[in-house]
Amino acid sequence: MALIAALLGLAAVAAVAPPSRVNPRALSLALSALACAVILGLGVTILATGTTVAATAGQVLGFTLIDVRYDALSAVFLVALGGVGVASSLFGIGHDAHDPGPADRTAAAYPIFLASLALVFGAADAFAFLFAWELMALSSAVLVVGSRPSAEVARAGYVYLAMTHLATAALIVAFAILTAAAGSTSFAGFAAAAGALPPLGRDVVF
Repeated sequence: MALIAALLGLAAVAAVAPPSRVNPRALSLALSALACAVILGLGVTILATGTTVAATAGQVLGFTLIDVRYDALSAVFLVALGGVGVASSLFGIGHDAHDPGPADRTAAAYPIFLASLALVFGAADAFAFLFAWELMALSSAVLVVGSRPSAEVARAGYVYLAMTHLATAALIVAFAILTAAAGSTSFAGFAAAAGALPPLGRDVVF
């Protein structure tokens, strides 16, 4: 997990570095591809061994900022993310070699988006999930809009942000009901308490 975080962090930094002998965007994409290869390997390892990988980091107002637990189910999504991420990053390197284009600092949103997806797939706590979800929503919106959007693209970005935050509002309501029933924000607690919810409560959460 630390290796993945380090690679994607370096990729984000590289994307905003000033041009030099090494193309910053190509370096960022190469680091992202390497990070995705590690994500793919992690997912395959969990599926093959049946083990669970967990990690926590950071505290905000008593809540854990990053709280992930990867099991066989989330490992399937890690494999998909790793495979698609490697392919997308390599495609980006090839495209940039043929059509470099101007410097684009919004390229830093790509490794952040990959990291946020990995956090969403493994989130074991409601607060950690919402943090990862918001990071995913904002970074993907930056990727949709880009650094020099047309009016049409900017409108599409606003619609995208509105829809993702409407989803966030719905998630907060569902998580609030489950938190009240479970007495904690952990997904394990949610699963244990969900069966005791009245039918109407379960319908509202759904």
